[in-house]
This record gives sequence, structure tokens and C-alpha cells, in this order.
Amino acid sequence: MEFLWNNLTDKTDSGLTRYDTKMLQGLSVLAMVVLHLFDRVDFQGLYTPLLYLAGKPVIFYFAQLSDFCVMGFAFCSGYGLYKKYMCVGGQTKKYYNGRLKGILKLLVNYWLILIGFTGLSMLIGNGNQMPGTLWQFIGNVTTFDTSYNGAWWYLFVYILLVLISSFIFRCSNRLPDCVTFAVSFIIYSSAYYVMNITVRQSRQSGVARATCPD
Repeated sequence: MEFLWNNLTDKTDSGLTRYDTKMLQGLSVLAMVVLHLFDRVDFQGLYTPLLYLAGKPVIFYFAQLSDFCVMGFAFCSGYGLYKKYMCVGGQTKKYYNGRLKGILKLLVNYWLILIGFTGLSMLIGNGNQMPGTLWQFIGNVTTFDTSYNGAWWYLFVYILLVLISSFIFRCSNRLPDCVTFAVSFIIYSSAYYVMNITVRQSRQSGVARATCPD
């Protein structure tokens, strides 16, 4: 507790340390687990809630609050990228030399996982949509399409943000902090709203197809 209090009250440190970002990433991992396990009201047969609030398990509300998990990872990544951007003095060419190598390394790891995931899915009979059409295959290889596994949706978003990060940092350095915060909040809120609408419509169309007679 004393160590944590010293970190919070230390006015000499103007930024996050690697240890700080690791703590935030660890918290985001825990939030992701809670979100994917308990963000549902059809829990019968899955677990037995101990406490209820307004007819719903209390853990459900904690799961709703845990939706910051992706934002936590995005914040850590963005902070690290900004530090690297400032380390090269804002020189775009030097900055992107390192970032493109990082993206290539990330894609190589992704392709290895994609090959293993696709092969295993087809082996156990769950890969009916694989490899799909030519465009579906290309889309999944390039991360633009996630029809093989929807859980990979953030990979394309991350790569896109890295590619435009230099522009974002230049704008952020020139604008007041309050304007940067307001614009970021508006973009995040709008994207969150659109995503929720899209997911809700997708679920409704899925239910409609399931209940429609052949």
C-alpha cells in the first residue's frame, strides 16, 4: 500500500512507467475475463449468483463496467507509441521504420495462429465457412475480415491506428488538451454506439432466421 501511495503522490514522475502499463494491462485482462464470462442474463446452468440487484446478478453489472478492457489495452499501446514518436523527435520516417517492422512481426504471429486455428477447426468439423470465398480468405489473411473468428476484430483496428498514429500525434501536439480529450470522447462514444446498434441488429437478424420456417 505504501508503494502504491508513493506512486500516486509522486509529483516528480511526469509519465507512466513500464510497470504502470503492465499493471493496467493486467487489470484489463481481468476485466476481459469478467466481461466474457458474466455479461449475460441467461446464466441458468452456467453459474449460481449469490447476490441480485434489480432482478439481475450483481456480477452482471461488474461485467458491464468491465467493458473498458479493450480501451485499457488501446491506451497502453497508444501511450507507448507516443513515447516512441517523441523519442525520434517526431520524425515520421524514423518512427514508421520501427512501426512497420512491428506490424509485420504481429502479422507473422497472427498468420501462424490463423493456420493452426483454421486447420484445427476444419479437423474437428467446425470449419464449414473455411476457407470460404476468395475474398473471405483474403480478408481474413489481411485482418480486414474476421469471419473465421470474430474475436480477432481488434487486430485490424489496431493496425489501422498504428498506421495513422503519426497524424494523430501531430494533431494532439498542436491542439489544447481539452480539445483532444473532447474529440477523442466523441469518436469513442460514436463508435461505441454504432457498434452496439450493429451487434443488436445482428442478433435480431440471427433470431429471425432461426425462428423462420424453411
